[in-house]
Amino acid sequence: MDQLQQAGQSLSTELTDLEKFYQAASALFKSDESFAKTARSYVVRLQNGDNECLSLWNQFIEESMRHSQEVYEKFNITLGVNDIRAESAYNNVLPIVVQELEEQQLLVESEGAKCVFLDEFKGKGVSVKQDDRGSIIKFKRKVARADGTKNPMPRLVDSAKHPIDVLVGNGSKVKVLYKSFDWTFAGKSGTSLDLQAVQVLDLVPYGEDFDVSDGGFVAEGNNEEF
Repeated sequence: MDQLQQAGQSLSTELTDLEKFYQAASALFKSDESFAKTARSYVVRLQNGDNECLSLWNQFIEESMRHSQEVYEKFNITLGVNDIRAESAYNNVLPIVVQELEEQQLLVESEGAKCVFLDEFKGKGVSVKQDDRGSIIKFKRKVARADGTKNPMPRLVDSAKHPIDVLVGNGSKVKVLYKSFDWTFAGKSGTSLDLQAVQVLDLVPYGEDFDVSDGGFVAEGNNEEF
């Protein structure tokens, strides 16, 4: 909290916009290892019932609940404070859950934490496939944003970083520039990749027709090309 405040982030102000607060904390977590270490220690302190952490936790809960209630009222949803529980409200049952996971041999040690990595959730939000060429990562970019405005096309440049306007065919050798971002929607979360730019190192022109393949199947008595 102190580091965020020193960076110009007012706790009392930022709590009214949880998304901004999260983005500031997330950026600091990724860029400052000392902050990341402290953040992890605060999670442990919260789970152990530390009074200072519980006080901060309750501030976030109250502000989050207030925002949620505003949304519910706009959509005439009758959920109230008594119908909602914060995610960390289940801390008291964590020891039981951990014990059950250990008994099922699902827990693994990762950076000092006990974690569960299920196959169906590995690479969530990022499509990764394996074939004889290695790992294949698929990037997706929507044509339009949620507000209806058009998404700009990723930049396309040659090996000297000159802008180009060509159709890149399969088999081309390229470098890609992308940004990763975390998302949360409708109770689900994951990581996605946003394609920013493509640098073509070895171009295979995109073809709208087939090439003749030597040694392939040829129908008898048919010399006509399609």
